[in-house]
Amino acid sequence: MHILLIVKIILTAASAYFSWITARLVWRYFAPEKIYDNPLLPVAFLLIFLVLFLIITILWLKRFRRYAVKILGIVAIFVVGARFGVEIYEEREDSITVREGIPDISAYLPFRDDGKIARLPFPSSFRIPDNPPILDGAETLFPVYAAFVNAVYPPTIPPLNEEGGPFTFHGADEGYRALAEGKIDLFFGYYLGNFMRKFESPEQSIDFTFHMMGKDALVFFVHKNNPVENLTSEEIRKIYAGEIKNWREVGGEDREIIAYQRNPQQESQIFMQEFMGTVPLAAPPKKKLHRQANPEKGIRGGVVEAAADYRNSPGAIGYALRFYLLEAVKDYDVKLLSVDGIPPTLENIKSGQYSQLIPLYAVRRWDNANPNVDPFVEWILFEEGQYLIERSGYAPVN
Repeated sequence: MHILLIVKIILTAASAYFSWITARLVWRYFAPEKIYDNPLLPVAFLLIFLVLFLIITILWLKRFRRYAVKILGIVAIFVVGARFGVEIYEEREDSITVREGIPDISAYLPFRDDGKIARLPFPSSFRIPDNPPILDGAETLFPVYAAFVNAVYPPTIPPLNEEGGPFTFHGADEGYRALAEGKIDLFFGYYLGNFMRKFESPEQSIDFTFHMMGKDALVFFVHKNNPVENLTSEEIRKIYAGEIKNWREVGGEDREIIAYQRNPQQESQIFMQEFMGTVPLAAPPKKKLHRQANPEKGIRGGVVEAAADYRNSPGAIGYALRFYLLEAVKDYDVKLLSVDGIPPTLENIKSGQYSQLIPLYAVRRWDNANPNVDPFVEWILFEEGQYLIERSGYAPVN
């Protein structure tokens, strides 16, 4: 009897531990990330644990009483395996760089009354009724050139990306390639250095002309509860070089810094490498989150979710182009850091006080023959085009 009682106690304890590990795995794989901020979290987790515990205990102590020792051995194997599974899952060597994704372009389509697109308060003084230039652009600039289309193109043009239409969207890689091949007339984007030069060819007289039309900025962000409000450029470089590893070294709490990066070909990663100058970026840290960010969230995903989820990554810092982050801040508890004492406000970007400026360009081939390109670019650089750029969330240049 005593031996049986001991076996029951051991089985009960084992079932409790097994239920606890299983509940943790279930929760981490299937629970929405934002639920970590929900006060009902402890109750929900406890319910999962109790249900598993009761089911396993009833089966073990009633139905399979005669096979208690064998079951105990099997349970022990499962417990050890589950425990090692959790450890392997938490300590995976994956890089935590993630793709930024693209904006929700459906909210910025032209000729619609229900979208978020910037609009002029009066009819445009410039119109292109015939032979409109074929346009393409970077992900973050889609809202800007869609606003241009809405203002000056006829509403009868084919829908976005329809064959033969002048309004297209393929991003930096395909867009610059199409510009080099003469398939489009204007590309709206950034100067991406070596990434972009692969599309130019002096031997074939392929050269790009850049018209600066506005300004974006590279911004740095942390969870809103992080007490740090400002970092110097030198401190940021040392953080991303792996020299500063704890927030207390820059006036924060005693907590490890988790410095998130982007994928190599993302615009913000290219600008971050330029910001670092001759200082090499440290290898991305090991994964600290329990699971990947939701890729369906596009612009609101990726690094922003990692920094916002303060429980899972309490020491996180990330960077992004300002337009991306302002879209994300609406839904996630992140805050922008000042750099060298200057916050990345639109006014500080306009004036040039904020140092990490990213110029926006309308790019064309120097030999482009469309007669509407020159007057269109001129319109963009003056009052009405500049108004739309600012209303789209960027700093104008004029």
